[in-house]
Amino acid sequence: PFEKSHVHVGDPIVDVMLKEFSRLDGAFVISDSGKIVSAYRYLEPAAEGVDIPKGLGARHMAAGAITMDTNAVAVVLSESDGLVRAFSGGEIILELDPEAY
Repeated sequence: PFEKSHVHVGDPIVDVMLKEFSRLDGAFVISDSGKIVSAYRYLEPAAEGVDIPKGLGARHMAAGAITMDTNAVAVVLSESDGLVRAFSGGEIILELDPEAY
């Protein structure tokens, strides 16, 4: 739904939207400039060589794998523990507990 729009992650309405929609399946693709390029995309990168901690699922595996295959940074909201994790180069580079903020 975002391919031809100019929706930016810095827009106040987008902040609310991302919080609500981040719990749904599928990835948001965001450009370097912060423009939402697409949403609810399924990523199927090769997961070979991605080592994620036990208990983390397909979202984390896809995030780790896509960052191994591309120059992207991936952010995952975990369904199981509620933590937000960021991946780069196939590894977790950040873990945040939203309840702490």
